[in-house]
Amino acid sequence: MIALFGRDCGLVAWLHDSGNIFDQDLVFVALVRGGNVFKASDVAWLGPVDYTTLMDRTGLPVAFGNGYPPKGRLAPLQPVQPLRPLKPLRPLRPLLPLTPLPPPVPLGGWSTLDFDQYLRSYGPGS
Repeated sequence: MIALFGRDCGLVAWLHDSGNIFDQDLVFVALVRGGNVFKASDVAWLGPVDYTTLMDRTGLPVAFGNGYPPKGRLAPLQPVQPLRPLKPLRPLRPLLPLTPLPPPVPLGGWSTLDFDQYLRSYGPGS
């Protein structure tokens, strides 16, 4: 699993090889499908993903994977909503990662949302 960090370099979540995203308590909170992130609870679109950079709907980064500098991009078009996934098994708890060095500020800056706000930011049909 890849550790995901917020703009302050604090651990916010884990990205599993399956594309499922788990919070720090290993609760399934989001999924990656077709280059986009969707909430696990209602499959609401949260924004695009570029390898390990999770972005909000405006294309600004919210979280990034260690060793991969965060990237921003132009605001994307909203994708087709995927089918609701089955709840995955809880993965084994990974070792806590080392805190990364602060990355360079991404082009366009950071999202104003932290990871928790990101997960709560959009509901179905918004």
